Amino acid sequence: MLRSAQNLCRNTGRDPEDLVHEALERVIRQLERGSGPDPLALPFVSAVMMNRYIDLCRRTKTEESTLVRSTTVDGEEASMPDHVELERWREVSDERLLEAMDLLRPKRVRDAYQMHAQGYRYKQIAERLGIPEGTVGSDLSEARKQLRKILRTWGGHGNRDGRD
Repeated sequence: MLRSAQNLCRNTGRDPEDLVHEALERVIRQLERGSGPDPLALPFVSAVMMNRYIDLCRRTKTEESTLVRSTTVDGEEASMPDHVELERWREVSDERLLEAMDLLRPKRVRDAYQMHAQGYRYKQIAERLGIPEGTVGSDLSEARKQLRKILRTWGGHGNRDGRD
C-alpha cells in the first residue's frame, strides 16, 4: 500500500503515509459496519486508497478554485491571478484565520465553515445542521466572502492593525 501511495503522491506534496492511514481508517470503518465486499481483500483496500486520493485531489482543486475565482476591489468583483490570491491566503496565519472565522455571521455560516474546514462533506454538514445541502454550499460561499472581507480589512496578511 505504501508503495502505491508513494506513486500516487509523487510530485504532489502529499504524504503517502497519511494517504495509507486514511485509507486504512476507512477500511476499518467498513469492517465495523459489516457491509459491502470483503474489506480485507487487496483490491478493495487499493480501491479505497485510490478513491481517497481522488477525493483529496478534488478537494484541493475545489478549494483553490473557490479561493481564486474573484476578489472584491472597491466594492467591485474583479478577477485576480490565481497565484496572487492563493499567496494571500497562504500568508494568513492559522491564528488570524481562526480569529476571522469567529467573526462569521450568522452562526450557521460559521458552523458550516468550521465543519467544512475539519473535512466534513456537504451532506454531513447538512445532516448535522439540519439544512439542505444547497444551503450548505451557499453558507460556505458566504463564509468565504466574509473571510476575504475581514482579512482584507486587517491588512494584506490578515493583521488586524493593517501592518504587513
